[in-house]
This record gives sequence, structure tokens and C-alpha cells, in this order.
Amino acid sequence: MAPSGCTNKCKKSEKRTCKIFEEKEREEIIYRFWQLIWEKKKVFVCNLVEKHDVKQRTTVDASRRKFSYSYFLTKNGSKLPVCKSMFLSTLGIGEKMMYEWILNSKNGIPHKSNVKRRAKQYDIDRKQYAKSFIERLPKLPSHYCRASSSKVYLEPVFQSISDLHREYRKEAQKDDSPVISLFHNILDELNISLFQPRKDQCDTCCGYEAANIDKVIYDQHIVKKEAARAVITLDLQALLMCPLLKASAMYYKTKLSCHNFTIFDMKTKDVICYFWTEVEGSKVGDNVVTDIRALMYLPEGEIKYKLTMSRDYLELPRRAKISAPRDTDQVANLHNSSLSIKASKYKHLQELKSFVPRDFHAFYDNLPHA
Repeated sequence: MAPSGCTNKCKKSEKRTCKIFEEKEREEIIYRFWQLIWEKKKVFVCNLVEKHDVKQRTTVDASRRKFSYSYFLTKNGSKLPVCKSMFLSTLGIGEKMMYEWILNSKNGIPHKSNVKRRAKQYDIDRKQYAKSFIERLPKLPSHYCRASSSKVYLEPVFQSISDLHREYRKEAQKDDSPVISLFHNILDELNISLFQPRKDQCDTCCGYEAANIDKVIYDQHIVKKEAARAVITLDLQALLMCPLLKASAMYYKTKLSCHNFTIFDMKTKDVICYFWTEVEGSKVGDNVVTDIRALMYLPEGEIKYKLTMSRDYLELPRRAKISAPRDTDQVANLHNSSLSIKASKYKHLQELKSFVPRDFHAFYDNLPHA
């Protein structure tokens, strides 16, 4: 529950009784209030607020204010005067909502109208606007979970739901946009998420961190992991976007997808990074090394792999040479020519050049496109 918001002037006032309400009593009031149905909430508020004509004006200029209000809370069956801040924070409602209920009531009874129907249509309209806003944002396919998830991810521009909501409010240019919780619902409905999923830890390690696996089992798992530690580790890192900018203009533009494949020798600590863009290979949906679920090494030198545990092993495509690779070895190209990006993506990249140093403009100009 929010603080009372009472000022020192309010606490010293002899007409107001805010100071006699303890926090426990306020919690009981807000609990009873929010157990009521919506119409009874309106009656409850209207009976605790009294409307009076303005008796004295303190400004020389004409004022649009026609009424003044007195606010009350109940204690031991009696209505006791309190300040507006105390009243609103104790009931957990907004000032605008309270005034709307009071102005649409007579003798403490709210008028019946078609507001509910209008509100329902209003909620549908603003939800549809928020949904169209999210659908316009560029998306990324899942990198680590392609085989197990159909979820789509927003480009790594927004750090939180709050960031996304602030950009929505800026785009809508109005204050009656959906609350943050509504964005959670819309994202779930569209099967969209903000962040790339991470599966760098196995189920046992994750379970131990969540206190669902005993330490003895975890220690045995670590021993096995160290005994089975590979000399070479391979990792295709999370998808990178180019250019990576913080300007709001980039939110609605598609960027160039870039990949970074890393090979690390755990014994010598040597590392090699292979970096390429989407025009050099790896179309969406292509199998990548992280899709491999099992490897089998046969005595004859043959290597087989599985993409799913329920399927049979397949022979791993590789070069004819079985000996260790040398620096002079040549790797065949995956494609005969560079892959073309969509015309819309090329157009967006051209528009983003105004945020990129001029030295790199030629790179974007020379990208093959449809």
C-alpha cells in the first residue's frame, strides 16, 4: 500500500483525523474495498466524498473550479475527515477515476450508463493499437532454441518491458496507453519475447541453482563433467545486429544479421573467431552446430550425429582428409555467390547510414539485395 502522503500541515490540522488511522487499519480498509465488485466500489467512494459549492476564491482571475470536496474514511462506524492524499492512497485509486465517479453520481448513487460498453470497445481499440505497434518492430528467430521453440524475439534494442512501453507511449502520443501488464499479455499472445533464450547450462546445473537438486548429486555431476571435458569447445554465439545503435530511429528498421563462431582450445587457451554476415551464409532455418544433440565416434574414424534424440544417427559431412587440419587447408565455400538480403532490409540499412560513420557507408552500399 502507498504511503498516506500527508503533509505536516495536514498532521497539525484540527479538522482532519489522518493521524489517528494506523497502517493496519488502512490495510483493512483497502482490503475490504478491493473485495467489492466494481459498481459497489463506486458507491463506496461516492458515499465517502462530499461535494460543496466553492465558498471562497483566492485568485483574482476567473477560475473554472465550481466545487470543493471533503473526504472521509470510516472508523468504528463513524465517518472521519481526512485529506485527499490519505483518501486516495488508502483506497488505492487515482484522482481522475475518483472525480469521474463523483461527477457522474447523485446523492451517493452512480448513474447507470453505457460507459462499460464504451470502455470495453476502448480497451479493444488500444489493445489492437499496442499489438500493431509490436508487430511493426523487427524480429529475430530464436538462436539457441530453434529445434524446441517457435518463439520470436525482438531485436536486442529494448532492455525491459518498461523500455518497450515508454517507446509505445511516445509513439502513441497519448497518456491512455495500456499498462505494462497488458504488454506481457500481448507478447504472450503473439509468442514474442524481449531477450534471446540462454541454454548455456545443463538441466542439472540449473536445477541445483534453483535448489531442486541435492548437492551430492550436483558434485557427482561436476566430477563427471570435468572427466569428460573436451579439449576443443565450439560456440556459435548469440545473433549480433549491425549497426547496433541506441537511436530511436532504429527501432522500426531491420538490421543486418551477423554471426560469430568461436573455437577454443582449453589446453593451450588458443582461440579462433569466424565472423560473417547473413549475405555470406546461414539462412534462417539452416542447421547450426548448436543444433547437434549427440555425436558418436566409431573406431573406423567415422563420425555420426543426431539433431534430435529420437532419430537415427546420420553421417557427419566432412572433408576427405582424416588427418589434423593444417593452416594451408582450404575450406570449400558454402554458397557459389553471396546471398541477397530483402529489398526492404537494404532500404532500412541505407536509411540508418546517417547514424553510422562515413567510413563504413561503402560496406552497406555494396550489400547484395533483391
